[in-house]
Amino acid sequence: MTGFQKKYLLVAAFLISQGLVSIIGGLAFASVPGENIIFPGVFISGMEVGGLTADESAALLGKNRDKLQTNNIVLQYNGKKWLYSFNKLGITFDIRATVDKALQEGKSGRNLQKALEMFRIRYSKPNFPLEYNLDEAKFKNALKEIAGEINVQPVNAAVVSEHGKIRIVPEVDGKSLNIAASMEQVIEAIRKPGNDPVELQVSEVMPQSKASDLKGINGLIGTGITTFSSSDKERADNIYLAVKMLNGSIIPPEQVFSFNTVVGPRIKEQGYRSAPVLVNGRLAEGTGGGVCQVATTLYEAVLYSGVAIKERHPHSSPPAYISHGMDAAVVYGEMDLKFLNNTGNPVYISAVIADGRVNVKLLGAGKPGESVQVAVENDTESENHRSERSYVRVYRIFYNNGTEDRRELVSEDYYLKGIIIK
Repeated sequence: MTGFQKKYLLVAAFLISQGLVSIIGGLAFASVPGENIIFPGVFISGMEVGGLTADESAALLGKNRDKLQTNNIVLQYNGKKWLYSFNKLGITFDIRATVDKALQEGKSGRNLQKALEMFRIRYSKPNFPLEYNLDEAKFKNALKEIAGEINVQPVNAAVVSEHGKIRIVPEVDGKSLNIAASMEQVIEAIRKPGNDPVELQVSEVMPQSKASDLKGINGLIGTGITTFSSSDKERADNIYLAVKMLNGSIIPPEQVFSFNTVVGPRIKEQGYRSAPVLVNGRLAEGTGGGVCQVATTLYEAVLYSGVAIKERHPHSSPPAYISHGMDAAVVYGEMDLKFLNNTGNPVYISAVIADGRVNVKLLGAGKPGESVQVAVENDTESENHRSERSYVRVYRIFYNNGTEDRRELVSEDYYLKGIIIK
Protein backbone atom coordinates (compact mmCIF):
# COMPACT_ATOMS: atom_id res chain seq x y z
CA MET A 1 0.00 0.00 0.00
CA THR A 2 1.32 3.38 -1.02
CA GLY A 3 1.75 6.26 1.40
CA PHE A 4 -1.07 8.15 -0.28
CA GLN A 5 -3.44 5.21 0.26
CA LYS A 6 -2.50 4.97 3.96
CA LYS A 7 -3.13 8.66 4.46
CA TYR A 8 -6.50 8.37 2.71
CA LEU A 9 -7.55 5.46 4.97
CA LEU A 10 -6.56 7.40 8.16
CA VAL A 11 -8.59 10.42 7.10
CA ALA A 12 -11.58 8.19 6.27
CA ALA A 13 -11.35 6.40 9.66
CA PHE A 14 -11.20 9.74 11.50
CA LEU A 15 -14.24 11.07 9.71
CA ILE A 16 -16.21 7.88 10.41
CA SER A 17 -15.28 7.90 14.14
CA GLN A 18 -16.26 11.55 14.49
CA GLY A 19 -19.54 10.79 12.84
CA LEU A 20 -20.22 7.90 15.18
CA VAL A 21 -19.36 10.08 18.21
CA SER A 22 -21.71 12.76 16.97
CA ILE A 23 -24.48 10.25 16.41
CA ILE A 24 -23.99 8.54 19.80
CA GLY A 25 -23.62 11.88 21.58
CA GLY A 26 -26.73 13.22 19.89
CA LEU A 27 -28.75 10.16 20.84
CA ALA A 28 -27.45 10.29 24.39
CA PHE A 29 -28.11 14.00 24.73
CA ALA A 30 -31.60 13.51 23.39
CA SER A 31 -32.29 11.13 26.27
CA VAL A 32 -30.80 13.41 28.97
CA PRO A 33 -33.61 14.53 31.32
CA GLY A 34 -34.64 18.18 31.43
CA GLU A 35 -33.42 20.61 34.03
CA ASN A 36 -36.42 19.99 36.33
CA ILE A 37 -36.22 16.19 36.12
CA ILE A 38 -33.95 14.10 38.33
CA PHE A 39 -31.57 11.77 36.51
CA PRO A 40 -32.74 8.12 36.39
CA GLY A 41 -31.00 5.98 39.00
CA VAL A 42 -31.03 8.61 41.75
CA PHE A 43 -32.40 7.58 45.15
CA ILE A 44 -33.24 9.58 48.28
CA SER A 45 -33.14 7.69 51.57
CA GLY A 46 -33.68 4.42 49.70
CA MET A 47 -36.60 5.69 47.60
CA GLU A 48 -36.11 5.96 43.83
CA VAL A 49 -36.81 9.46 42.55
CA GLY A 50 -35.03 9.20 39.18
CA GLY A 51 -37.17 10.41 36.29
CA LEU A 52 -39.44 12.46 38.60
CA THR A 53 -39.73 16.22 38.68
CA ALA A 54 -38.70 18.12 41.80
CA ASP A 55 -42.34 18.55 42.85
CA GLU A 56 -43.13 14.87 42.25
CA SER A 57 -40.11 13.83 44.32
CA ALA A 58 -41.07 16.21 47.14
CA ALA A 59 -44.61 14.80 47.13
CA LEU A 60 -43.30 11.23 47.30
CA LEU A 61 -41.02 12.04 50.22
CA GLY A 62 -43.77 14.06 51.90
CA LYS A 63 -46.01 10.97 52.00
CA ASN A 64 -43.27 9.20 53.95
CA ARG A 65 -42.22 12.14 56.15
CA ASP A 66 -44.03 10.93 59.29
CA LYS A 67 -42.60 7.45 58.90
CA LEU A 68 -39.09 8.84 58.42
CA GLN A 69 -39.41 11.16 61.43
CA THR A 70 -40.49 8.32 63.73
CA ASN A 71 -37.82 5.90 62.52
CA ASN A 72 -35.53 4.84 65.34
CA ILE A 73 -31.82 5.37 65.50
CA VAL A 74 -29.89 2.98 67.72
CA LEU A 75 -27.43 4.49 70.21
CA GLN A 76 -25.18 2.05 72.03
CA TYR A 77 -22.41 1.85 74.60
CA ASN A 78 -20.74 -1.09 76.29
CA GLY A 79 -23.34 -3.58 75.05
CA LYS A 80 -26.38 -1.49 76.06
CA LYS A 81 -28.68 0.02 73.44
CA TRP A 82 -31.10 2.95 73.42
CA LEU A 83 -33.73 3.54 70.69
CA TYR A 84 -34.59 7.15 69.86
CA SER A 85 -36.78 8.47 67.07
CA PHE A 86 -35.44 11.32 64.97
CA ASN A 87 -38.27 13.44 66.38
CA LYS A 88 -37.16 12.89 69.98
CA LEU A 89 -33.59 13.77 69.03
CA GLY A 90 -34.78 17.09 67.63
CA ILE A 91 -33.98 16.12 64.04
CA THR A 92 -36.44 17.33 61.37
CA PHE A 93 -35.88 16.49 57.70
CA ASP A 94 -35.78 19.22 55.04
CA ILE A 95 -37.40 17.59 52.01
CA ARG A 96 -37.12 20.55 49.65
CA ALA A 97 -33.39 21.01 50.32
CA THR A 98 -32.84 17.27 49.75
CA VAL A 99 -34.74 17.26 46.44
CA ASP A 100 -32.84 20.32 45.21
CA LYS A 101 -29.56 18.54 45.93
CA ALA A 102 -30.66 15.37 44.11
CA LEU A 103 -31.88 17.45 41.17
CA GLN A 104 -28.39 18.88 40.61
CA GLU A 105 -26.78 15.44 40.40
CA GLY A 106 -25.20 15.07 36.93
CA LYS A 107 -26.39 18.46 35.69
CA SER A 108 -23.01 20.21 35.63
CA GLY A 109 -20.76 20.42 32.57
CA ARG A 110 -21.44 20.43 28.81
CA ASN A 111 -23.86 18.27 26.86
CA LEU A 112 -21.48 15.34 26.28
CA GLN A 113 -20.42 15.38 29.95
CA LYS A 114 -24.07 15.32 31.04
CA ALA A 115 -24.66 12.33 28.78
CA LEU A 116 -21.72 10.50 30.35
CA GLU A 117 -23.00 11.45 33.84
CA MET A 118 -26.36 9.92 32.96
CA PHE A 119 -24.70 6.57 32.23
CA ARG A 120 -22.66 6.81 35.44
CA ILE A 121 -25.72 7.54 37.55
CA ARG A 122 -27.69 4.67 36.03
CA TYR A 123 -24.84 2.36 37.04
CA SER A 124 -23.86 3.74 40.47
CA LYS A 125 -27.41 4.57 41.72
CA PRO A 126 -26.45 7.34 44.20
CA ASN A 127 -28.55 7.38 47.38
CA PHE A 128 -28.89 10.83 48.95
CA PRO A 129 -29.46 11.11 52.70
CA LEU A 130 -32.18 13.49 53.80
CA GLU A 131 -31.06 17.00 54.62
CA TYR A 132 -32.06 17.94 58.17
CA ASN A 133 -32.42 20.68 60.75
CA LEU A 134 -31.21 20.07 64.30
CA ASP A 135 -32.70 21.38 67.55
CA GLU A 136 -29.53 21.23 69.66
CA ALA A 137 -31.30 21.82 72.98
CA LYS A 138 -33.70 18.92 72.34
CA PHE A 139 -30.82 16.73 71.14
CA LYS A 140 -28.73 17.45 74.25
CA ASN A 141 -31.69 16.79 76.56
CA ALA A 142 -32.14 13.37 74.98
CA LEU A 143 -28.47 12.54 75.44
CA LYS A 144 -28.60 13.78 79.05
CA GLU A 145 -31.19 11.09 79.72
CA ILE A 146 -28.69 8.49 78.57
CA ALA A 147 -25.90 10.21 80.47
CA GLY A 148 -27.83 9.55 83.67
CA GLU A 149 -27.38 5.82 83.03
CA ILE A 150 -23.75 6.00 81.89
CA ASN A 151 -22.08 8.63 84.04
CA VAL A 152 -20.16 7.49 87.10
CA GLN A 153 -18.73 10.05 89.48
CA PRO A 154 -15.04 9.57 90.29
CA VAL A 155 -14.18 8.81 93.90
CA ASN A 156 -11.13 10.41 95.46
CA ALA A 157 -8.66 8.39 97.46
CA ALA A 158 -9.29 8.75 101.20
CA VAL A 159 -7.71 8.04 104.54
CA VAL A 160 -9.82 6.28 107.17
CA SER A 161 -8.91 6.11 110.86
CA GLU A 162 -10.61 3.19 112.59
CA HIS A 163 -9.80 1.88 116.05
CA GLY A 164 -6.42 3.55 116.01
CA LYS A 165 -5.48 2.08 112.65
CA ILE A 166 -4.99 3.96 109.38
CA ARG A 167 -6.39 2.61 106.12
CA ILE A 168 -5.96 4.21 102.70
CA VAL A 169 -8.94 3.71 100.39
CA PRO A 170 -7.84 3.80 96.71
CA GLU A 171 -9.43 6.13 94.19
CA VAL A 172 -12.06 5.03 91.65
CA ASP A 173 -12.08 6.44 88.12
CA GLY A 174 -15.31 7.86 86.78
CA LYS A 175 -16.80 8.16 83.31
CA SER A 176 -18.92 10.74 81.54
CA LEU A 177 -20.88 10.72 78.29
CA ASN A 178 -19.20 13.15 75.91
CA ILE A 179 -22.31 14.85 74.57
CA ALA A 180 -20.53 17.00 71.96
CA ALA A 181 -18.58 14.06 70.49
CA SER A 182 -21.65 11.80 70.58
CA MET A 183 -23.66 14.43 68.74
CA GLU A 184 -21.05 14.44 65.98
CA GLN A 185 -21.29 10.65 65.73
CA VAL A 186 -25.06 10.79 65.35
CA ILE A 187 -24.89 13.54 62.74
CA GLU A 188 -22.31 11.53 60.78
CA ALA A 189 -24.61 8.50 60.88
CA ILE A 190 -27.56 10.54 59.58
CA ARG A 191 -25.50 11.64 56.58
CA LYS A 192 -24.81 8.03 55.63
CA PRO A 193 -27.32 5.67 54.02
CA GLY A 194 -28.59 2.84 56.13
CA ASN A 195 -29.34 2.76 59.83
CA ASP A 196 -26.22 1.46 61.52
CA PRO A 197 -26.02 1.75 65.36
CA VAL A 198 -24.14 4.77 66.68
CA GLU A 199 -21.43 4.18 69.26
CA LEU A 200 -21.68 6.83 71.96
CA GLN A 201 -18.48 8.56 73.01
CA VAL A 202 -17.64 8.25 76.71
CA SER A 203 -14.73 9.99 78.41
CA GLU A 204 -12.80 8.84 81.44
CA VAL A 205 -13.01 11.15 84.46
CA MET A 206 -10.03 11.06 86.77
CA PRO A 207 -10.42 11.68 90.52
CA GLN A 208 -8.73 14.72 92.04
CA SER A 209 -6.67 12.67 94.47
CA LYS A 210 -5.03 9.27 94.20
CA ALA A 211 -3.70 6.82 96.73
CA SER A 212 -0.18 7.79 95.66
CA ASP A 213 -0.91 11.33 96.89
CA LEU A 214 -1.37 9.92 100.40
CA LYS A 215 1.86 7.99 100.61
CA GLY A 216 3.51 8.39 104.00
CA ILE A 217 0.36 8.96 106.06
CA ASN A 218 0.37 6.54 108.95
CA GLY A 219 -1.39 8.10 111.92
CA LEU A 220 -3.54 10.74 113.59
CA ILE A 221 -1.61 13.95 114.30
CA GLY A 222 -4.37 16.30 115.49
CA THR A 223 -8.07 16.31 116.42
CA GLY A 224 -10.65 19.04 116.95
CA ILE A 225 -14.20 18.53 118.25
CA THR A 226 -16.98 21.08 118.82
CA THR A 227 -20.72 20.68 119.43
CA PHE A 228 -23.63 22.56 117.86
CA SER A 229 -27.41 22.57 117.99
CA SER A 230 -29.43 21.43 115.01
CA SER A 231 -32.40 23.51 116.18
CA ASP A 232 -30.98 26.52 114.32
CA LYS A 233 -31.49 24.91 110.92
CA GLU A 234 -29.90 27.67 108.81
CA ARG A 235 -26.74 27.72 110.90
CA ALA A 236 -26.62 23.90 110.95
CA ASP A 237 -26.97 23.79 107.15
CA ASN A 238 -24.02 26.16 106.77
CA ILE A 239 -21.92 23.99 109.08
CA TYR A 240 -22.79 20.85 107.10
CA LEU A 241 -21.88 22.55 103.82
CA ALA A 242 -18.52 23.87 105.06
CA VAL A 243 -17.63 20.46 106.53
CA LYS A 244 -18.43 18.81 103.21
CA MET A 245 -16.14 21.24 101.37
CA LEU A 246 -13.34 20.71 103.91
CA ASN A 247 -13.48 16.92 104.07
CA GLY A 248 -10.91 15.07 101.97
CA SER A 249 -8.52 17.98 101.52
CA ILE A 250 -4.90 16.97 100.97
CA ILE A 251 -2.02 19.28 101.82
CA PRO A 252 1.26 18.21 100.19
CA PRO A 253 4.53 18.79 102.07
CA GLU A 254 5.60 22.47 102.27
CA GLN A 255 2.25 23.69 100.94
CA VAL A 256 0.15 26.32 102.73
CA PHE A 257 -3.49 25.42 103.36
CA SER A 258 -6.10 28.19 103.08
CA PHE A 259 -9.51 27.64 104.66
CA ASN A 260 -11.15 30.31 102.50
CA THR A 261 -9.74 28.85 99.29
CA VAL A 262 -11.02 25.37 100.06
CA VAL A 263 -14.41 26.24 101.56
CA GLY A 264 -15.07 29.06 99.09
CA PRO A 265 -17.13 32.24 99.33
CA ARG A 266 -20.07 32.15 101.72
CA ILE A 267 -22.76 33.26 99.28
CA LYS A 268 -26.27 32.08 98.48
CA GLU A 269 -25.18 30.84 95.06
CA GLN A 270 -22.92 28.32 96.81
CA GLY A 271 -25.79 27.11 99.01
CA TYR A 272 -25.04 29.11 102.16
CA ARG A 273 -27.97 30.46 104.16
CA SER A 274 -28.56 33.49 106.34
CA ALA A 275 -27.74 32.84 110.03
CA PRO A 276 -26.42 34.85 113.02
CA VAL A 277 -22.84 36.13 112.70
CA LEU A 278 -20.78 38.38 114.97
CA VAL A 279 -20.24 41.89 113.59
CA ASN A 280 -18.28 44.40 115.70
CA GLY A 281 -19.10 42.60 118.90
CA ARG A 282 -22.81 42.19 118.13
CA LEU A 283 -24.82 39.35 116.64
CA ALA A 284 -26.45 40.08 113.29
CA GLU A 285 -27.90 38.11 110.38
CA GLY A 286 -25.39 37.29 107.68
CA THR A 287 -24.91 34.70 104.93
CA GLY A 288 -22.77 31.79 106.09
CA GLY A 289 -23.24 32.05 109.85
CA GLY A 290 -21.75 28.95 111.49
CA VAL A 291 -18.78 28.55 109.14
CA CYS A 292 -16.47 30.02 111.79
CA GLN A 293 -17.25 27.01 113.99
CA VAL A 294 -15.90 24.70 111.30
CA ALA A 295 -12.75 26.85 111.00
CA THR A 296 -12.39 26.81 114.78
CA THR A 297 -12.68 23.02 114.94
CA LEU A 298 -10.00 22.74 112.26
CA TYR A 299 -7.82 25.23 114.17
CA GLU A 300 -7.99 23.07 117.30
CA ALA A 301 -6.75 20.07 115.26
CA VAL A 302 -4.02 22.27 113.76
CA LEU A 303 -2.85 23.37 117.21
CA TYR A 304 -2.43 19.79 118.41
CA SER A 305 -0.81 18.63 115.16
CA GLY A 306 2.16 20.98 115.62
CA VAL A 307 2.12 22.31 112.02
CA ALA A 308 3.17 25.92 111.46
CA ILE A 309 0.30 28.43 111.79
CA LYS A 310 0.53 31.20 109.18
CA GLU A 311 -2.72 33.15 109.71
CA ARG A 312 -5.42 33.07 112.37
CA HIS A 313 -7.82 35.67 113.76
CA PRO A 314 -9.78 35.61 117.04
CA HIS A 315 -13.43 36.62 117.33
CA SER A 316 -14.18 39.93 119.05
CA SER A 317 -16.11 37.94 121.68
CA PRO A 318 -15.37 34.36 122.78
CA PRO A 319 -17.40 31.50 121.23
CA ALA A 320 -19.13 29.15 123.63
CA TYR A 321 -18.16 26.03 121.64
CA ILE A 322 -14.38 26.24 122.29
CA SER A 323 -11.94 27.31 124.99
CA HIS A 324 -10.98 30.98 124.92
CA GLY A 325 -8.03 31.64 122.64
CA MET A 326 -8.60 28.53 120.51
CA ASP A 327 -11.17 30.00 118.13
CA ALA A 328 -10.61 31.06 114.52
CA ALA A 329 -12.70 33.76 112.85
CA VAL A 330 -12.90 33.67 109.06
CA VAL A 331 -14.38 36.16 106.59
CA TYR A 332 -13.97 35.45 102.90
CA GLY A 333 -11.58 37.93 101.33
CA GLU A 334 -10.65 39.47 104.71
CA MET A 335 -9.72 36.96 107.41
CA ASP A 336 -8.42 33.48 106.70
CA LEU A 337 -7.07 30.45 108.54
CA LYS A 338 -3.80 29.27 107.02
CA PHE A 339 -1.18 26.76 108.07
CA LEU A 340 1.97 25.30 106.52
CA ASN A 341 2.42 21.56 106.23
CA ASN A 342 5.97 21.31 107.56
CA THR A 343 5.73 17.61 108.48
CA GLY A 344 7.61 16.35 105.42
CA ASN A 345 4.66 14.15 104.39
CA PRO A 346 1.11 14.73 103.09
CA VAL A 347 -1.58 15.79 105.54
CA TYR A 348 -5.18 14.64 105.01
CA ILE A 349 -8.19 16.39 106.52
CA SER A 350 -11.09 14.22 107.64
CA ALA A 351 -14.14 16.32 108.55
CA VAL A 352 -17.44 14.73 109.57
CA ILE A 353 -20.57 15.55 111.55
CA ALA A 354 -22.09 13.00 113.91
CA ASP A 355 -24.34 13.29 116.96
CA GLY A 356 -24.35 17.08 116.88
CA ARG A 357 -20.57 17.32 116.82
CA VAL A 358 -18.12 18.63 114.26
CA ASN A 359 -15.14 16.30 114.22
CA VAL A 360 -11.99 17.28 112.31
CA LYS A 361 -8.94 15.04 112.16
CA LEU A 362 -5.55 15.75 110.65
CA LEU A 363 -3.94 12.54 109.44
CA GLY A 364 -0.28 12.48 108.56
CA ALA A 365 3.08 11.07 109.60
CA GLY A 366 3.77 11.60 113.26
CA LYS A 367 7.26 11.22 114.68
CA PRO A 368 7.75 8.52 117.34
CA GLY A 369 7.95 9.93 120.86
CA GLU A 370 6.79 13.44 119.86
CA SER A 371 3.53 15.00 121.07
CA VAL A 372 1.94 18.42 121.47
CA GLN A 373 -0.11 19.86 124.33
CA VAL A 374 -1.98 23.18 124.39
CA ALA A 375 -1.99 25.46 127.43
CA VAL A 376 -4.36 28.42 127.86
CA GLU A 377 -3.77 31.30 130.30
CA ASN A 378 -6.76 33.51 131.11
CA ASP A 379 -6.63 36.97 132.68
CA THR A 380 -9.91 38.79 133.32
CA GLU A 381 -8.20 42.17 133.19
CA SER A 382 -5.89 43.65 130.62
CA GLU A 383 -2.73 45.51 131.37
CA ASN A 384 -4.91 48.65 131.54
CA HIS A 385 -7.16 46.92 134.12
CA ARG A 386 -10.25 47.22 131.91
CA SER A 387 -12.65 44.66 133.36
CA GLU A 388 -14.90 44.69 130.27
CA ARG A 389 -12.24 42.77 128.33
CA SER A 390 -10.55 39.42 128.91
CA TYR A 391 -6.98 38.60 127.96
CA VAL A 392 -5.92 35.11 126.85
CA ARG A 393 -2.55 33.59 125.98
CA VAL A 394 -2.25 30.25 124.17
CA TYR A 395 0.93 28.16 124.21
CA ARG A 396 1.92 24.99 122.43
CA ILE A 397 4.21 22.70 124.38
CA PHE A 398 6.22 20.20 122.35
CA TYR A 399 7.27 16.99 124.10
CA ASN A 400 9.87 14.41 123.13
CA ASN A 401 9.43 11.06 124.91
CA GLY A 402 7.50 12.76 127.70
CA THR A 403 10.03 15.55 128.27
CA GLU A 404 9.25 19.14 127.34
CA ASP A 405 11.36 20.05 124.36
CA ARG A 406 10.16 23.60 123.67
CA ARG A 407 7.30 26.00 124.33
CA GLU A 408 5.71 28.25 121.68
CA LEU A 409 3.53 31.31 122.30
CA VAL A 410 0.83 30.92 119.67
CA SER A 411 -1.46 33.90 120.34
CA GLU A 412 -2.44 36.72 122.67
CA ASP A 413 -6.07 37.71 122.35
CA TYR A 414 -8.41 40.27 123.83
CA TYR A 415 -12.13 39.49 123.95
CA LEU A 416 -15.11 41.70 124.70
CA LYS A 417 -16.93 40.36 127.73
CA GLY A 418 -20.64 39.81 127.97
CA ILE A 419 -21.34 38.42 124.48
CA ILE A 420 -21.00 34.68 123.92
CA ILE A 421 -21.27 33.22 120.44
CA LYS A 422 -23.27 29.99 120.53
